[in-house]
Amino acid sequence: MPALTLPVLERTGSGCHSTEQTGDTMKRITIAGLILLVVLAVAAPVVTGSLTRSSWGQMTDEFNRGAASAAVLENLEYDRGYLSTEVLSKLTLDAPELEEPVDVFLRSRIAHGLTSARIETRLDEGRHQAALSFFDQDKPVLISHAHWNGDFESNLMVPGVDRQKEGMTFRWAPLDADFAVSDSGESASIHSSWAGLEVTQGANFLRLGQVSVAEDMSRLVGEVWTGEVAFSVAELSANLAGSGRFSVEDATLLARTVEEGDGRLKNQMDIGVAAVEANGQSFSDIQMRFVAENFDIEATNQVLLAANRLNGISRDASAAEQAAQHLELFSSMMDAVRTLMAHGLAVGIPTMVVNAPGGAAELEFHFAHPELDAAGRAAMGSIFQHSTGGLSLKVPASMLEQLPVAFQQRLFQLYQQGVLLEKDGIFLLNVDLEGMTLNVNGQPIPVPPLI
Repeated sequence: MPALTLPVLERTGSGCHSTEQTGDTMKRITIAGLILLVVLAVAAPVVTGSLTRSSWGQMTDEFNRGAASAAVLENLEYDRGYLSTEVLSKLTLDAPELEEPVDVFLRSRIAHGLTSARIETRLDEGRHQAALSFFDQDKPVLISHAHWNGDFESNLMVPGVDRQKEGMTFRWAPLDADFAVSDSGESASIHSSWAGLEVTQGANFLRLGQVSVAEDMSRLVGEVWTGEVAFSVAELSANLAGSGRFSVEDATLLARTVEEGDGRLKNQMDIGVAAVEANGQSFSDIQMRFVAENFDIEATNQVLLAANRLNGISRDASAAEQAAQHLELFSSMMDAVRTLMAHGLAVGIPTMVVNAPGGAAELEFHFAHPELDAAGRAAMGSIFQHSTGGLSLKVPASMLEQLPVAFQQRLFQLYQQGVLLEKDGIFLLNVDLEGMTLNVNGQPIPVPPLI
């Protein structure tokens, strides 16, 4: 863009000439300013388009890195115009739970604005006609806004569905979810509230009611994030042929990760379930708290990086190559875990309670490893060499009687072996770990050095 030279205001004598000159100067400045605005308006979409393409590539790489091999995003076409860009992408889902990979084709239209780009992503109509025909006029759409400063917001809207066919009723409530990335990718949030779905056919049914997700996270370093996650489901119930009735009511999860100071990390997770019913048995007021504290931040990051590499083993490689990669990466991850433990840590379940008509089962668990000096780290062998821990379990005998027969038989075997003790109608299990020895209800059991 050519430089604009603006006239400099000079002091002159008073009078009409001065007024005319000043007015002329202001006119030139105004015209120059308008020209500058026009140039910016014309050039901005081009710049935004270039930045969007760069950001799109970075987003694709970041997605593939985070999803490991479970999902791969590939851009097949990128047709960039002046005011807009058309993108055809393929999302390949290859999770272990799937019998074979599933390809999802997405079409995105990117509109270039002055300081941001609007991205509208939908299922490709040519390849997903059957899926799209399931919806009425409105179709699922993801609307995103990418800004020059790196901020990114997305809103996923999936319209509601109410269909009946051949004795089956399918109801899907409208889904609305918001995603945001800010601070150049260092902060992220997810917020969604969904009324759920219901599928019924005769006496068989599946219900999922009132699902809520709220996550606000900030990157601390590398793969380590701090923040809060809240998840809740009001109802999950099913009555399926051959499986019986199953239901969960008012399930909640609240997790919080914070930096403790001195390069340490703490995580606390609370899980609660109001009621569970399965195979004719019922449980209520289930509460559990998990705590992990005093984790060295950099060592934790190395463990997460090693785990990501392990999960990212290519499935295209031969079985022998995969086995070799797995062995090498697993060894690297165990080295990272050993380093993490050498810095000192503590994990535990300070409380877990499950209530049933026959009484309440209680569980407590703790495990700790001290921080070692340089010499201790160099000589460290098994991860249990300096570890301490304990487990306490109390289960009323009347509660065990409600469990399936096969499970009761297994518990009876443990009782015969002395692993479980019985006192006043309560089965007890007490385990202590000290160094390389487990003490199970008073019976010492050496921990294999290989572990």
